[in-house]
Amino acid sequence: MQVVSESAFAFMECRGNIERIWAGDNATWIFLKGSGSAVVPLAFPNREAVVALAMTALVNSRGVIVRYEADDVDCGTWARNDFAGMYML
Repeated sequence: MQVVSESAFAFMECRGNIERIWAGDNATWIFLKGSGSAVVPLAFPNREAVVALAMTALVNSRGVIVRYEADDVDCGTWARNDFAGMYML
């Protein structure tokens, strides 16, 4: 799947498919196929919902849109620490 990004209102959204999920190092890492990764810290208020959504998308081969707090993010960046949320497509 091709990675597409959209920017508006001081945040950035990156689209892709989840390749793998890592839980460790005091965070959950979500890796997108052929693209970067988002770091969801343990203290993120909706972390359990994000993990459930990521696992559902991975198992069902569904795309996701990951939202980052920063504007003008390079969607290929690894270990982004400004994760804001995620949609499942």
